[in-house]
Amino acid sequence: MNISRRGFLGTLAGGAAMTALNWEMAEAASMLNTNPEKALEILDQAANDENYWKIVRDWFPLKRDKVYMNNGALGPSTYYVANKMHEQALYWETEGEHGHGEMHYFHEKMAKFFGADVDEVAITLSTTDSMNMIARGLPLKKGDEVLMSTHEHPGGWQPWGGMVNDVGIKVNLYEPGYTAAETLNRIESALTPRTRVIMMSHISCTLGQIFPVKEVGELCRARDIFYVLDGAHPPGMIPLNFHDLECDFYAGSGHKWLLGPKGTGVLYVSKKMLDVWKPTYVGAYSGTEGDSLEKGAYFRHAKMASSVEYGTRNTPLAMGMGAAMDFQDAIGREKIANRGRALATYLRNKLKTEMPDIEILTPEEERSYASILTFKSPKMGFHELQEALSENAHIRLRGIHEHQLNAIRCSLHIYNNYNEVDFLVDEMKKVLA
Repeated sequence: MNISRRGFLGTLAGGAAMTALNWEMAEAASMLNTNPEKALEILDQAANDENYWKIVRDWFPLKRDKVYMNNGALGPSTYYVANKMHEQALYWETEGEHGHGEMHYFHEKMAKFFGADVDEVAITLSTTDSMNMIARGLPLKKGDEVLMSTHEHPGGWQPWGGMVNDVGIKVNLYEPGYTAAETLNRIESALTPRTRVIMMSHISCTLGQIFPVKEVGELCRARDIFYVLDGAHPPGMIPLNFHDLECDFYAGSGHKWLLGPKGTGVLYVSKKMLDVWKPTYVGAYSGTEGDSLEKGAYFRHAKMASSVEYGTRNTPLAMGMGAAMDFQDAIGREKIANRGRALATYLRNKLKTEMPDIEILTPEEERSYASILTFKSPKMGFHELQEALSENAHIRLRGIHEHQLNAIRCSLHIYNNYNEVDFLVDEMKKVLA
C-alpha cells in the first residue's frame, strides 16, 4: 500500500510529465531500475532545475488558470493521495470490513515520520480537535494560568478560552518580538507563579514566524510548566521531530502543508505525559485488555495517545494521510523546506526592490521564517487587495485581519514557481496603481 521513494520517482518518470524532463532527468529515469542510487543522485541534483518542479506540479489536480498561494489555509492533495483514498474506500466497502487492523501500521508510519514512539501519536480530525483533547485532558483548576501570544489562531486559543468559562483558568498574553531572542525574553517576563501551561504556535498563522520552540521548552522544563505547541503549519513545511522539540504536547494538521486528506490532524502526547493527561472521551479501543462490564464496568485507560481513536475509524482517510507522508519522503523533506524558503525569499527580495512601499511583516531573521510571507500596502486594505487579485488575476491569497494587521499572507509550496511569484508582483503593481 505504501509508495517508496524509488517507486514514486519511477512512477513519476514513466508518467505524462516525462515531456517536461530535460535530458539529464530522462537519463536518470532510464536508470531507475538498473542503477537506482545513481538515478536518485541525478534527480536530487536536478531539484534546482525548474523542470523538476514542473513535474511535481503535474501531480496536483489544481486548476491551471488559478495561482494558488493559500496553502496556509488549505493544502491541495496530490492525485496520489486522492487515488489512495478512493482505492481504499472501494476496497473496504467491497470487503465489508472497516480496516481497523491497518491502523497499527499507519501509527508506525506516523511515529517514524514525526520522530515519536508509536504510543505517543494519534490521528484526529484537525489541529483544533487535537488542541481540545490536550486542553481538556490536563489537570487544570480554577486560577491556573495559561500563557500564549497575541498571534494565536482561533482554533488554537479558543479551546483554552472555553476552559476559562468552564474551569476558571486565566489566559495571559504576550506580544511576540521580531527576533527569536526578543520573543523568548517577552515570554520569560510574562510568566507568573501561577503559570501552568505555555501554549504557543510553532509557526504563527499571521506572519509565518517560526518561534524559538526549543528554548521555550527548556524554560518550561526548568519551571515545571506544561508545554503545548500549536503545529498547524510545520508538518509538511519543515522537517519535524517531536522528540527533538521536547514538548509535552503537539497539535498538528494533516490538511495544510502535509497536503493530506481534509479532516485529518495529528496529536502527540509525550510518554512522560501519558500518566498525567486524561482523554475526555473514551470508548472501544480506549481501554486495556481485561476491561470488563461483568466485573462491574471495570475500565483502565490505555496509556497511549491513540486511545482517543475509539470506535469505528475512517481507514481511507488514514491511508490517504499515510500516502501524503510517502509523497513528502519521496521528494525529500529538506528539499521541500528549501524550495518553500527559496520562493518566499525570492518574493521578499522582489517586493523590497520593485515595491519598496510594501511593508513586509514576516521577520527577516533566518531562523524565524520559512515558506510564508506576510505584507501590507499603505494604499489599500487587505480585503480590497485580496479581492482584486482574485477577480483580476485568479490569485488566491489570504487576508490577515487577526491582530488588526490588515495584511496579506502568501503561502508558497512545491506546486508554486518563480513565474507565479513574478506574476503576483506584476498584478499587485497594476491593482495598486
